[in-house]
Amino acid sequence: MSRSERLGLSQKWERNLLILILAAYTLYAAVFIVKTIFWVDGVPYSALFDDMMISMTYARNLAQGYGPVWNAGGERVEGFSNPLWVAFMAFIHLLPIAENWTSLAVQISGGIFFFASLLTLRRVAVQVSAGQRRDLFLRQPADAAAGGCAGLRRSGAGCAAGGAVDGVLLSAE
Repeated sequence: MSRSERLGLSQKWERNLLILILAAYTLYAAVFIVKTIFWVDGVPYSALFDDMMISMTYARNLAQGYGPVWNAGGERVEGFSNPLWVAFMAFIHLLPIAENWTSLAVQISGGIFFFASLLTLRRVAVQVSAGQRRDLFLRQPADAAAGGCAGLRRSGAGCAAGGAVDGVLLSAE
């Protein structure tokens, strides 16, 4: 088998693996999002966890004009570690989305950001490899579906998107 034939198979395998990863992530994200919806007095709410919900509180107060504070009118202490996400979440709070669904908007946008990160990383890997054999593989098996699931647990739907960078490596022949 010639080198070009091997490359052709490798590229087809890589494309199919990428499609499988994206499909697995989409399924995982959908199930995760559905499982994060809870009901209070007959009203459904979507939720983020831990740091992301803390950031969402700061973002809500920022969007309401109180500044990036935990309590409206309270002490100005930076209690978040992701100012860009706080700004993005504040923007979401300015949209005409019911309060109980703002977390869902963050989860969905996080999933979209994850997809964009993975596809961009793949494009960079293709350019850097310059025709060499490329193998796409997962470095962190616990982060099933291309590492994005770790981001999903941290953020709601991969808003950190760091799993994509951690999970996809290049290996040259």
